[in-house]
Amino acid sequence: MKNDHGEPGVAPEFFRELKEKFLQTCQEMGMDFMEVSDFIESKAIAEVNHEIVIDHLKNPMYHNKLK
Repeated sequence: MKNDHGEPGVAPEFFRELKEKFLQTCQEMGMDFMEVSDFIESKAIAEVNHEIVIDHLKNPMYHNKLK
């Protein structure tokens, strides 16, 4: 996330908790925690949806059009 000046900032607590819960759920589903975390950090996802991660984790052509 970026702050009001366009500089990288810290995400609000709500989003950090949401991301952590999402990553934990992915890990419980059998996915590699670090692999999913790297995917979210580098490519991002448009919504909190495990299907996006399942479908595109190994897809090098995945491109988030909102990013």
